[in-house]
Amino acid sequence: MQYKKWYVFVLVCTLSFFLIEASFSFIVDYAGLFGFVSVERFNKYKTNSPNWTVTKFYYINRIKPDAILLGTSRAISLDTKYMEEYIGGKVYNLALPASSIYEQYMYFKYMVENQNIKEAVVSLDLFAFNPNKTKKYSLDNRGFDENRLNRHIFIKDYIDNLISKNALVGTLMTVKNNYNMNTNHITSYETGVLVNKQINNDDEVIKNIRNTIESAVKDEEYYNSPSFLNQNSIYKSIGYLSKIIEVARANNIKLRFYISPIYKDYFDMKYILGYGNTYEVWKREIALLTDYYDFTGHNTVTSDKHWWYDAHHVITNTMSKLIFARLYNDHTVPVPKDFGVLVTKDNIDTHIVKLRAQVEKHAMKEILSQ
Repeated sequence: MQYKKWYVFVLVCTLSFFLIEASFSFIVDYAGLFGFVSVERFNKYKTNSPNWTVTKFYYINRIKPDAILLGTSRAISLDTKYMEEYIGGKVYNLALPASSIYEQYMYFKYMVENQNIKEAVVSLDLFAFNPNKTKKYSLDNRGFDENRLNRHIFIKDYIDNLISKNALVGTLMTVKNNYNMNTNHITSYETGVLVNKQINNDDEVIKNIRNTIESAVKDEEYYNSPSFLNQNSIYKSIGYLSKIIEVARANNIKLRFYISPIYKDYFDMKYILGYGNTYEVWKREIALLTDYYDFTGHNTVTSDKHWWYDAHHVITNTMSKLIFARLYNDHTVPVPKDFGVLVTKDNIDTHIVKLRAQVEKHAMKEILSQ
């Protein structure tokens, strides 16, 4: 009899613990699934979100934007308020860090089928077409799951974010980090924008630039991939880009494309490592599908480190205004003339020749050797 009472006691205590944990996790909502409350210095910023693909999915379903911005982390720091000035509606930054073009296509398709978007800006990056990006382990690492996009309720997300060990740790850390908030480098999931404020220390900027280059050189999902050296490796991913265009046309959605700006040394790196051919074929194939703006190469902005957080992530406010002004042909904004070239199937070959001539091989080799 005593053992029975003890078992009941343990069971009640265990259930009570999980109930309290689930309730607190629900209120704090560290992954952004519920949107019950959003309080400054408590839970407004989802600093410990398990991954972007989960949190942004639930935010876009609550916000229901009129337009979206797609891409990788290179687009995530673009402030959508500047795009909203041109379209006159709500824009959500749906850029997903390290994502493949396949993931971007799936999220775009989901938005078209389940919401009423009218326009999309698509930021294009070569590494998003790396075939290693669509391998299962790579998708799993980023938390991408097609079932999340195909089901009304994805039970796994609720279990993981209410009654798991990760939920408890994430909940506590979210409260702690919000209380001690540093807003110089933080994501607002209400807009989808990661704010990168300008770094006033030149040495720190240079260090960030070198670190991101070194990281890309070592990562098989970026530029340490023998298969990616083969230009034919990109064609399956080009197919997903084509599908984005097809879906948009079928649903009367306006698209604007651009190739993300990268610091000049990062641009040179692709050629030094032998990816120049893949890079150029990629740009040609895009031009055959659609016109786009190319912000890469050596220009006023990509050659000045003060515009940059690191080698391929920009400072939010200043760069956002320039890029959207170029995309929407706003001549009232003083965009440097050499920043953002309109590329078409008619001028792509000339454009590539000009970019290839800009590569500074000696300077890049010095960086890679350090």
